[in-house]
Formats: sequence, C-alpha cells, structure tokens
Amino acid sequence: MLREAFSLALATVLLGCSDVADRQGPYSVAEVFAAQADLIGKRIKVVGYVGKCLDFNCTVSDHYGILDKPPETLMAIGPSESFDNAVASLEGNPFGRHRIVFEATFSGRCLEYMDHRPMPAECEFRADSLADPVFIEMREAPSSQQQE
Repeated sequence: MLREAFSLALATVLLGCSDVADRQGPYSVAEVFAAQADLIGKRIKVVGYVGKCLDFNCTVSDHYGILDKPPETLMAIGPSESFDNAVASLEGNPFGRHRIVFEATFSGRCLEYMDHRPMPAECEFRADSLADPVFIEMREAPSSQQQE
C-alpha cells in the first residue's frame, strides 16, 4: 500500500513538471521570449549569434545580422570576464559573430528595452537578461542562416 502511494505521488510530480524544467537542448532567443514567464530565475542553455562582448554591451540574436530584426530576437547577456574571453578567442569568422551555445540564468530584466527605446540606467550598460553566462561550445550555422 505504501509503495503504491509513493509510486502514485512520484508519477504525479513527474507528470506535473513542465517541459521548461526538463528541457535539455538549447533555446533560441525567440523561444526564451515565448516562455519567459516560466523561465525567470532558471538556468537555461541558449543558442544564438554573439559578437564581441564589450564592457557596455553583449547580445545574443537568432540572426547572424542584427540590423532591422525584431527586438524579440535579441537579448542582453550579463557581464562575465570568462565568457567574454571565450567569445573573444573564437576564430574563423571575419565578421566577428559566432553561433554559440551557452548557459545562463534567465532574469527577464530589461527585455522591454531591446528595441532601443529610452531605457533606465540599469539596462544601459551590460544588462543581464541572461545573467552569469558560461560558454559551452561554438555551433555551425544552419545553411539557411549563413550570413543573412
């Protein structure tokens, strides 16, 4: 009887978990925007294009080129010297944008300002929508997205 009750409780907990908590693969930036309410405070993997990270700015995008793209395909990466150094050490792309996978804690802060509207001071310099980033690996771009 006790074993059945435990099994039922375990099944209920496991079935009640959302896909967000169990997801193993990386999210695109658009997927993070779509699931943001479920992701706040969670450590997630993200895949996207990152250029040179500077003291005041570092972003990830679903697109190789970031000009004239919707703001929901661009997200700020918080400061991390080791992450910045890992991105800076990547070679092979003369334009300085690399498709990478990294892990970060999704804070959700400053997302509403990615369309370059006037923003509060805490969002101007190295906003941390994706905080405490850790570089995982570089990825080849899908052929449909090669230098769009």
